[in-house]
Amino acid sequence: MRFKRLFSAPIPAAADTAVNVDQTMRNAAEIQELWKEWSVTPDKKIAFYCGTGWRAAEAWFYAYVFGWPNISVYDGGWYEWSSDKNNLIETGEQKPPM
Repeated sequence: MRFKRLFSAPIPAAADTAVNVDQTMRNAAEIQELWKEWSVTPDKKIAFYCGTGWRAAEAWFYAYVFGWPNISVYDGGWYEWSSDKNNLIETGEQKPPM
């Protein structure tokens, strides 16, 4: 299985795309528009991840509420993935998907 990383920003910046400054959830249309800019759409299989899993669970919950059918959380997060030297890690400048 090949994973395509969509966000390479620090975890707080990636997770905060779905919340307002006061930490309340953004409007659903706003969240989906932001995700669409990064090719995160309901027609794909989406696995949310973060450092350890709790912020990914929040993003998963938003997608669940939106009715997206193929969503999951990589609950080990970056912490687990990066500790296994056999896992691939992409490096370099992150650019939005075309």
